[in-house]
Amino acid sequence: MKSYSERNPITKGGVNEEQLSRLAKDFLDFERRAEDAAKRAEREARWWTAGVPIVGALIGVIGTIVAAYVFTVSSVHDVEKRMIENKSSLDIDISKINSKLDDQNLAKRIDELER
Repeated sequence: MKSYSERNPITKGGVNEEQLSRLAKDFLDFERRAEDAAKRAEREARWWTAGVPIVGALIGVIGTIVAAYVFTVSSVHDVEKRMIENKSSLDIDISKINSKLDDQNLAKRIDELER
């Protein structure tokens, strides 16, 4: 296996002054960089610790609201359907009663005419 300098012949030799000056001033401050990384990791862990349960609770609340809405809409639909069925049944019963009354009135009139 070839070394890095063999694979990249353009960068021969060591590090020169210009390359060193391009590095950040705190490049070799490992302790502070490690502390910053630990702080970032801690912030992220806190977010996950608090954020995930909050998001889960919100999903649960939204799911409950949606389920209640769907149940209410379906219940209202069922009630409307039963009301329509009952109304049509009542309409049929009323028309039967009306026809019986008409038949009775007609029978009375015929009896009166026959007398």
